[in-house]
Formats: sequence, C-alpha cells, structure tokens
Amino acid sequence: MVDTRTKSGKAAFAAALTAVVIGACVLIGWLINSESLKRIVADFIAMNPASAVAFIFGGASIALFLLPPGGSGQKSRGIMLAGRLCALVVACIGLARLSSVLGGWDIGIDRWFFTAKLGEDPRFPNSMAPNAAFDFFLLGGALLFVDAEKSFVRFCVKFSAAFVGLGSLLAILGYIYDIQSLYHFGTFVPMALHTAIAFSVLIVAFFLSQTDRGLLAVFAGNSDGAKMARRILPAAILVPATLGWLAQQGEKAGIYSAGFGEALQTVGNIVTLTFLICSSVLALRRADLARLKAEHTMRKSEERLGQLAENISEVFWITSHDMREVYYFSPAYERVWGRSVARLAEHPRDWSDAILPEDYDRVFATFGRLIAGEPSVSVEFRIARAGGETRWIHSRGFQVRNAAEKVIRLAGIASDITDRKRIETQMIQSQRLETVGKLAGGVAHEFNSILTIIIGQSELLLNALPPGDDLQGNATSIRTAAERAASLTRQLLAYGRKQFLRPESIDLNSVLGDMESTLRHLMGQNVDLRIVPASERMNVKIDPNQIEQVIVNIAMNAAAVMPTGGKLTLETSRVTLGQEYVSDHHDLKVGEYVMLAISDTGGGMSEETKKRIFEPFFSTQDIGQGIGLGLATCYGIIKQSGGHITVYSELSRGTTFKIYLPQVEVAAKIPAPRLAAPDLPPGTETILLVEDDAVMSKMAVTLLKRLGYTVLTAANGLEALRLDLPQNIEAIDLLFTDLIMPHMTGKELADRVKVLHPRVKILFTSAYTENSIVHQGALEKGAAILQKPYTPSALAHKLREVLDSPNTPLPAAVLNTLALTRS
Repeated sequence: MVDTRTKSGKAAFAAALTAVVIGACVLIGWLINSESLKRIVADFIAMNPASAVAFIFGGASIALFLLPPGGSGQKSRGIMLAGRLCALVVACIGLARLSSVLGGWDIGIDRWFFTAKLGEDPRFPNSMAPNAAFDFFLLGGALLFVDAEKSFVRFCVKFSAAFVGLGSLLAILGYIYDIQSLYHFGTFVPMALHTAIAFSVLIVAFFLSQTDRGLLAVFAGNSDGAKMARRILPAAILVPATLGWLAQQGEKAGIYSAGFGEALQTVGNIVTLTFLICSSVLALRRADLARLKAEHTMRKSEERLGQLAENISEVFWITSHDMREVYYFSPAYERVWGRSVARLAEHPRDWSDAILPEDYDRVFATFGRLIAGEPSVSVEFRIARAGGETRWIHSRGFQVRNAAEKVIRLAGIASDITDRKRIETQMIQSQRLETVGKLAGGVAHEFNSILTIIIGQSELLLNALPPGDDLQGNATSIRTAAERAASLTRQLLAYGRKQFLRPESIDLNSVLGDMESTLRHLMGQNVDLRIVPASERMNVKIDPNQIEQVIVNIAMNAAAVMPTGGKLTLETSRVTLGQEYVSDHHDLKVGEYVMLAISDTGGGMSEETKKRIFEPFFSTQDIGQGIGLGLATCYGIIKQSGGHITVYSELSRGTTFKIYLPQVEVAAKIPAPRLAAPDLPPGTETILLVEDDAVMSKMAVTLLKRLGYTVLTAANGLEALRLDLPQNIEAIDLLFTDLIMPHMTGKELADRVKVLHPRVKILFTSAYTENSIVHQGALEKGAAILQKPYTPSALAHKLREVLDSPNTPLPAAVLNTLALTRS
C-alpha cells in the first residue's frame, strides 16, 4: 500500500477526504434541514444520516492507512489500529442494516440519527437502501484487510472493492439515463445519488492506494502501455456514456426519433473507437521508434563499455545490495585475480576466496559498512593468485540507489596496486638504509679510533712478549675481538633492518626529547639546533620508528642545505584546521591536529622545486649525494598515518616543513564535541593590509570588512609606501603585513611606518612558526605574529589583542631613525 509520499498516494488521500466532506455535508444538511445538502435535487432520494456517518468513517480509514511511516521506517501501530477501527464501524453499519432486511432483526441503525427529522413521506423514504448497506459491509471488510500479504486475501479484498465500485457506477448511470432498476431494487428503498457518488469516490481512493503492486502498479507506472491506458480508459468510459445520454435526451425532447438516436450513438461510438485505435497506433509507433533508438544507443554504449572494459586494467564490479549475487565483473578480473569470470558467475564468493586470511576479516568489515548504509568505502588487501603469487588490491565500493533512494545494488572498482606497494616498500627500505648509514657514520670515526688503539696496543703487546709467554694468548684474543668489532661496524654502515608498521599512541614531545642528542650529533657543531615542544602532551597515533625516520630525513636534508652552518628549529603545537584550510586540502578533515614544524635557515627553494619536492627520485642535491627518496618517503609515511605534510619556502629565506597528524586521546576514545560557532570580536579601526599573495589578500580583506574594519591594501612594501602614507598615516591604526615579501620584508616596512607614525600597531603574519622566526633573528622577541594558515577566529582575536594592548616603548633603532628624521 502506498502513502502520501507518492503521487497516487496523495491523490488517494484527497479522494478519501472528499468522501469525508460529502458525509459531513449531508450531516450538516440534516442538522440545518437543508434539502439541497440532503438530496442534491429536490425530487431525489435523501442520503440517510447513518450512511453519511459510514462515509466519514470510511474516508477516515483510508486516509489513516495512507499516512507515511515515521522516522523508524515503520507505520505507527496506533494509526493502523485507528484505521481498522474506522473500517470496522463501516462494516458494522452495513451489517446492522442487512440484518433487518434479510433476517428481520431490526436495531434501527438508519434511525439513530436525527430521528425527529426523519419524515414518513413515502416519496422520500429515509431508510438506508439495502444495496447501500451491502456495499458498506463489503467496503468495510475490504478496508479491514487492506494491507494483507496473502495473495488470496488480497484478491478477495480487491474483488469486494471492485464489486462496490461497479454497483455505484451503475447507480450513477441509472440516474443519468433515468433507469431506476440500476439503483432501485424491488420495493426496497433506492440508493441516493450522492450515496453512489460517495461510494465511487471511496473506491477510487481505495484503488489509488493499491498502485504499489499487481495490475494497478502497471497502470500507475511510467511504461508506454500504462500511459496509453491512462489516456484511453477515461475516453472509453465517458464518451459512450455521454453519447448515450445525449441520444436519450434528444428522443425525450422529440428532436429526433429513437432510430436516429441509436444511429447517432452507434456512429459516435465508431468514431470514438476509431480515434482511440488510431491514436493508440501512433503512440505505439512513437514508442517503438523510441525503443529502437534506445536499443541502438544501448548497443553502441555496450560496445564502447565492452571496449573500455577489455582494455582497462581496473576491475569494474557490480553486485546485489547484500553482495550475495554477482551481476558483473569486467574482463580485467581474469588478469588481476587469475580466475575466470565464468566461474565467478557460478560461485559468487570466488573473488573473496583469494583474499589472504589475515586480511579477510578487515575486508568484509569494510564492505559490511557499505551494506549497512555507508555511501562509499575503500580498502587495501592482498590476494593469492592460482600460482601462489601475492598481489595487492585497492578496492572502492559505493551504493547505487533508485529514484526512491533505495539501495538496489553495489558497484565499485578494484585496482592492482602491487607495483605501487613494491615501490613504496623499496623507497622506505632504501631511505632507512641511507639513514642508518649516515647515523652510523656520525659515530664511526670515534668508535674506529678506539678500535684502532685497541688493535695497535694488542699488536705492540704481542711483539713485546717473549715467545711462549702465557700472556700471548690473551693479547691475541684482544686483537681478535677488536677486529670482529671493526667488522660489525662496517656491517652496520651498510645494513638497514626492515620493520612492520606498528602504529601506537605516542607523545610527539617525548619523541623529540628522546631524539635531541641524536639530532645534535647528526647536525654537527655548525648547526644551532633548537627544540620547542608545546606545554601540553601532543598525542598522535603513528609508528614511533616511522615518525623518527621522518624527522631524521627532514633534519638531514636541512643539514645538507646548510653546509657552513645555520639554525634548525623543531616545534610542536596544537592547531584547529577550519573549513577554509581544509577546502584546499581534500585529504584533511575539520578538527584538532598536532603540528610539527621543522624550519631551517638554508637557501630555500624555488616554486618549481616546491612543486616536485615530494616526488620519488627527485633530488636537490648533487649527483651521487642522494637518491631523492627521503622526502617522498616522509610524504608516504605521513599520508599512510592519516596526516598531511606541506612545505613553505622562498629562495634565500629558508624552509619550513609542517606535518599535521590527527590528535588522539590516550584514554578511551570519546567522540569529539561539535565545535561551537566562533565568537568573532568586531572592530572599527583602519588597517593597512600588505600581502603579496593575491588570493590570501582577497580573503583577508573580505574577512576584515565583515568584522567592521576599514581596509587599505598593498601587494608589497613599496606599494604600501606609495599610498601617500605621510598624509594618511594618522588614520591607520594597525599595519597587518606578511613577513616575507619581494622588494622589502615586512620587518623593514614596519620600521619605516613606525618612523612616520610611532603609535601604529604592528601585526606580522608568516607561514614560518613564531619560534623559528625569532630564533633565526628575523624579528625581535615579543613581536606580534599570526601564523599561516590562520582561521577567521584566530585573526579576529589576534587583531583585538594587538589593538587593545598598551603601546610599548619603541626600539632604540626606530627612536634613532625618528630623531634623525626630525632633525
């Protein structure tokens, strides 16, 4: 049974309410003694009040059944029970009247309402017609079992409703053609006209509610046959009925004879039938042409799809919504799995039988989420081919829904990523060997020096001892052990141990603390190393060995670009990545992250180098100095750990690598609360914005204006100084400038502006961290810095913090410049 969410359900609901309105109008007619409401026409039979009550309950019953289900997807039991109670009332009213007609047991059901107003005029009897009572009994019984599942019960229900509909249609035709035998049986009370109309309306509502299955579903469908039937049936019923009525009225009026009326009706029926047949033929012809065109298009599409499937390496697959049946696997399945598609059609689980046991549960847990309702999933797993070869597979699956948003099948793509996995493994292993070799080289000199002394002294001792001395064996053992130690040292320089990924919750601050001595040894005495951990724990989930390798790789790259010395800063902090930043990095989600920033004072990178810095085998070092896998390995490790890595750099300005890892809790996992909308403090001051990135400048201007500030903009320091600052400087309350810009740095611009207007507040912004900037001497300690990327909330609060802060004494350099300028 449909509900009011469908078009037929809405139409059925409207028809049911129409029946309720008809019954209510008749009751009002009895209440106010209105003959037009009781009879429609003065000479017609009045509808009995009990019949009006039955129509109200009948319409209410259908309307209740048509109400849509609630949030659980199931219709309310209370609503269904109320609908059945209304249907039971209808059946009881009909049964009570039939008992008085057939069995002589009269309980006066048709005299329960408005007894004083029921007259005894034999021309207008006010009892319920027996055929109306029988129709009420059948209709009420049909509504009681309207949602039955058994086919025989459904047949009986629809047959009863059809019988009632036929009887009401005949009664209406009887009134139209003035044939009393169609609505008046023997000496019993005839059925009223609006009683017949109300029955017809209820039957229309009933059958419209049953358009979800069977023949009615065909009529209500979108097929060409259904559309044609909906056009032809009304004409096939109404046109002959109308022609017959016209012929009858013409004969009664004496316009033409009975024979001419019959001929007129016959010709009209022939013309109507011919028109319907011709229109049907044309409609079928159009449908056939459309079908042939669609079939031709489908064949072409299937040919193209077949050609694509034959030549593409990915496996396309389609299954049932529960993955129990396989509908399609592309030919690439045979190349990737090494199994036949024909066997897969017979054994739907053949593809999963190849999954390695250690991956099996994880794969089906992933696809279980897809079956349970998750829109799309992806998983990587291993399979064993027939020859024993193991291959890596990356499979993505998604739901396919119909127009009613019901999942009808699952589809997806499976890719062979064995080569990629092999390259990744080789990259990680190669870089680990290189790192271990360099780490061992850092201590090999001292250790080999010690071994040289031991071996040399043992040789001297052997030469000094007389032949046959008992201590010669001891000296020989010392020399042999030292030579073995030297051999182990040489092996250490060329050996890197392969490890499995074991992610665990760790404090990144602790990792940096444990690595500090190692990093200082790797960097050498020429590099000033500084570690700035956050004040709170920075918990992330990652393999400790892998994150150590990432840190060592980046640090060693920094050391390589600072051959004569420099500064290296490692800093941790907790950041909230908002929608503005995440929208440009689709591998991230809005939320809390732990950031590790590694900054150096080397020569920096060009834009072209930054674009390729994470590519495998791309190296900025000289030939023979590196294989170009270090940063590519870092990129892969961070990505596999659910994080993100990015680089900020400019030529001659140094480089900062920022690593973002999702923050985790050490204790039991607690869902993170929704972040409340930030309270953005407004302002009315005037701000001079200097930003060389056009996109960043546009975003900042929009945000500042929304906060209420007046904004002046410039692309660099020179352009800012050309804004006629000597005349406008008094109106500027704050200079918001990027620190690293072409032609003039933000620090130089701020110093010049301070000379013109000492009370202007200064706020710097940079992609480098505050500690690395101060550490490298670009700014004085205590300068206001907003780190990129910044959120609107961070910018708004930082602006108020700077603007509302008391004026600080000017630096000595600025005071000297100001004194010289005034003098």
